[in-house]
Amino acid sequence: MNLLLVSMKKKSFKELFDQAKGRDTYWVASLILDFTEGLHKMMEANEVSRSELARRLGVSPAYITKVLRGNVNFTLDSMVRLARAAGGEVSLQVAPKAQKKRNNFYRKQGMKKAA
Repeated sequence: MNLLLVSMKKKSFKELFDQAKGRDTYWVASLILDFTEGLHKMMEANEVSRSELARRLGVSPAYITKVLRGNVNFTLDSMVRLARAAGGEVSLQVAPKAQKKRNNFYRKQGMKKAA
């Protein structure tokens, strides 16, 4: 095992990050993060609590917690239902790689990203 570690080239954070960006799972996780942050901001802006969102959707508050953590299998249908119940809507676009701008919604709305 030590021989294996010695022979492995150390990679910088940037190299590891660039490698991760080459995988679909990175981009899926990024979209989930964007959606859950946007949903949380919409809930705050419209003063919709987790329990109120759950009531509006006919689901448990525990499910809403899982949603906001990104621990559910999102579908377009579930995303639309969640956003509408929080007083918002979902916008989806396909753009060339070079023109992708993360969190453009927040800049347009003058909102800060959730911590």
